Amino acid sequence: MGPYAVDSASGTERAPGVKDPARVEAFVAAARGAAADGEAGPRAAHGPGTAPAPERAA
Repeated sequence: MGPYAVDSASGTERAPGVKDPARVEAFVAAARGAAADGEAGPRAAHGPGTAPAPERAA
């Protein structure tokens, strides 16, 4: 099971509160590529200030 959601924070903004479509597209492509490589999920590396999703009981 992969993450429920991801947050790109300000990394995809061209100005505060204004998303840059090219940056968003690159972010989504990178996230999908990581998922395809098996890097997504509760044990994936997390950036500063983020926490892993809680484990769910099977």
